[in-house]
Amino acid sequence: MAGKEPKGESQFMRQHKSTFIEYLHKESTQGQLTELINDGKFRFAVNLDELRRADASVVHSLLLDPAKYITMMSDCIKEIAEDIEVQDPAMKVKPKSRRYPYKETYEIAFEGNFGRNHITPRGLVATNLGQLVQVEGIVTRLSTVKSKLLVSVHYCEDCQEFSQHYYDDPYNLRENRTEKTLVTIPTKDYKGHPIRTEFGLCHYKDSQSLVLQEMPERTPPGQLPRSIEVILEKDLVNRTKPGDRIDVVGVYKTMPLKKSMVNGLFKTVLIATNVTHITEIENQNITEMDIKRIQDISKRKDVFELLSSSIAASIEGHKYVKQALLLQLLGGVEKILDSGTHLRGDINVLLVGDPSTGKSQMLRSIMNLATLSICTTGRGSTGVGLTAAVVSDKETGERHLEAGAMVLGDRGIVCIDEFDKMSDLDRVAIHEVMEQQTVTIAKAGIYTSLNARCSVLAAANPIYGEYINSIPLSKNIGLADSLLSRFDLLFITLDKKDPVKDREIARRVIINHRYKGNNDASVAGSYWTSEDVLIEPSIREDGGKETLPFEKQAGFFYAGRKKEVVTKMFLKKYISYAKRRSQPRLTNEAISYVSRCWSDMRARERVEKTCLLYTSPSPRDRQKSRMPSSACKKKKKKK
Repeated sequence: MAGKEPKGESQFMRQHKSTFIEYLHKESTQGQLTELINDGKFRFAVNLDELRRADASVVHSLLLDPAKYITMMSDCIKEIAEDIEVQDPAMKVKPKSRRYPYKETYEIAFEGNFGRNHITPRGLVATNLGQLVQVEGIVTRLSTVKSKLLVSVHYCEDCQEFSQHYYDDPYNLRENRTEKTLVTIPTKDYKGHPIRTEFGLCHYKDSQSLVLQEMPERTPPGQLPRSIEVILEKDLVNRTKPGDRIDVVGVYKTMPLKKSMVNGLFKTVLIATNVTHITEIENQNITEMDIKRIQDISKRKDVFELLSSSIAASIEGHKYVKQALLLQLLGGVEKILDSGTHLRGDINVLLVGDPSTGKSQMLRSIMNLATLSICTTGRGSTGVGLTAAVVSDKETGERHLEAGAMVLGDRGIVCIDEFDKMSDLDRVAIHEVMEQQTVTIAKAGIYTSLNARCSVLAAANPIYGEYINSIPLSKNIGLADSLLSRFDLLFITLDKKDPVKDREIARRVIINHRYKGNNDASVAGSYWTSEDVLIEPSIREDGGKETLPFEKQAGFFYAGRKKEVVTKMFLKKYISYAKRRSQPRLTNEAISYVSRCWSDMRARERVEKTCLLYTSPSPRDRQKSRMPSSACKKKKKKK
């Protein structure tokens, strides 16, 4: 007969149904189902790996046609749940005290290995439509929670009867619904009598939408990050906030638009069935041989000098700056005291100096070495672009949060070039981020706090074009003391006229242009990676292969001197391994040494009456910064 499934397909479905029922009767699954009923929840997690061991064809068919299998699984769980309630009277599910109770269905959440269906927003194409996929990304926009009408209850005063109506839900993942659905709320019954809607008896469900964007470290260089709209319903709402990294499992579907009948284009959304948070940034593909080489290098006495000199190896000098950047990549230890006080573990570094001293090049090198990094410029970014903004939706008119660069760079490094070109109003917006590592929003009726646990690496030029030694530091930089105090390390890079040093810099520049990077097909056998190369293979494309620890052509770049340089890929793996395995602690000797050095510096300032360079400027330095240079000279002559 027309409309019935073929006999072979029904047998195939019955076989898969019996396999799923056997999966539900396992001891571990029974405990999970019992706990679900006791807690009064309606979302059951299905492990695809365990189901694949029973019958791999079930998982294969589920990924290709999730609507049919979600309906079958939900019905099976409902039948078994009813049997459990009858067999054990101690477990009770409180019924809803309504005259017309809504029949709650069990929702299905999937976890486990999705194979080729585990993709990013960039990988969602037309072939994935209607399939069950797992998409990972970062939340950039989140709407408010709204109530969606599912069943309306009406009362007719003439007949003194109640009636109920079901409504069409485009985000429904179940098929073969027997109820007749409506689009608008009726005002009359089938007899033509007027009816009144009893909104208190109607049944609703929570609905929320978010925009899931491709992670910054996964975006190919030179391309815009892709994003997808995700629909969250029922117990999945309010599970995340802008800036969170999440894995979303759901069905990729199309939604018709008003213009779809004209141009044939449809809107695509991801209807979520499960949302999980990604606690750690993606780990590097480290092999056993890489671990052995990392441990061998860590036993060397010059390991700190070796790794720091490998950062921006094409730039001559800047020994202490490179060491500080290596410490910034490794990061400190974040602490949350029992009183609730948060002590940040991220290090903020500011580079100030003359032009053409390699500041921007070192920022580019750190951006390529960090697991998560976001690069921006002072002129090309605003305060809300760095923190967060409240944006109005053009279609619905509602307001929602949109995460900025520092929120997207949570647990990473934010590089800001041309920091001095940023306006004062925009710089004020990052004060809270650099110290408290949060972004507090209180505007347009929205009050929330977002995590921005990131390190800041900024580069700026002096306000007079080049650094002038005769005037104080604060007048050279032109930044407020409140902002300077939030930088843990401040380096001044000067372009000194030294013949020996100039000769070394000239030799290094000429060698850099003589030996090209291995992205140039005309140079064969060259293993040197220039810092100017923007497009590089990512760690994920490494495929778990062993990485060469040292550059083969490093001797040419140091004019024949014996100099070892660690490869960029190996340095990334070394930093990732060290951050996961090492938790440094301050010893009593280190605490006493640091406190003694600090007190000695303060005492030397009082005795010599000179202002040393501190992270937090002293009152004497602030007084000098407010004094004109001519007044400072007169004061020195009087003394």
